[in-house]
Amino acid sequence: MIRIESRPLKRRNSSAISSPEEFRALLQRTCDAYGGRANVALVMGVSEATISNVIRGAQEPGPKILDALGLERVYRKREERNG
Repeated sequence: MIRIESRPLKRRNSSAISSPEEFRALLQRTCDAYGGRANVALVMGVSEATISNVIRGAQEPGPKILDALGLERVYRKREERNG
């Protein structure tokens, strides 16, 4: 019998992520650090396909991925444009 323990992923940098590209790069670095997309998917409780889709920009990250990375989605009002 193989026992797999789920442990929270630790984020080293607590600065804000300001673009989808930055988020996808963070997720890819996390996968690299934890031995691949399958391992990260297992810890996060999502499928490997979901991780792959998020990294390539075909899918938005859901709450399980955001929570595992210690992130939350924040919406802000766009500033009005002059003219």
